Amino acid sequence: MGKNSLVDVIERGIRMKEPPNPEGVSDSDLAGKTLQVYWYMLKHREALSLRDIQRGAGISSASLAAYHLRKLQGLGLVETSQDGDYVVRQEVQVGVTRFYVNIRRTMVPRFALYASFYFAIVALSVLLLPGAPPYLMILLAAVALFGVLTSVFEAITLSRIAPS
Repeated sequence: MGKNSLVDVIERGIRMKEPPNPEGVSDSDLAGKTLQVYWYMLKHREALSLRDIQRGAGISSASLAAYHLRKLQGLGLVETSQDGDYVVRQEVQVGVTRFYVNIRRTMVPRFALYASFYFAIVALSVLLLPGAPPYLMILLAAVALFGVLTSVFEAITLSRIAPS
């Protein structure tokens, strides 16, 4: 690639896109109110009525909630049950959802799990290695505490940007 063509690419603002996910759903498909509706449905895995979704996801009108549900149906993420209620058909990891794990109706940031792991290392090293050399304990504690602090920071940051 010549010098001029690289300048052209930079000037036009072309940037590399993320590889498509296997489900074919992009970050832009799940954004704004559509993401809020999907997020609410992920947290409440049972069949939900249109009104339940409207209230729970904080959508202003039933017709707007229906619009976002049709959009999710078109993406293959939501389907209608025999009773006319809506259920999550497929869970995808795009946008902010890729940083969360659904544990018993609670969306938990993955970094919170990492923080738990590092905290367990700190606790176990104190309990299981009482006779270890001090320099080894300091090194182990420093690495594990760094992991705890960075993971907690990232979990808090993700919690702030998550849909309500």
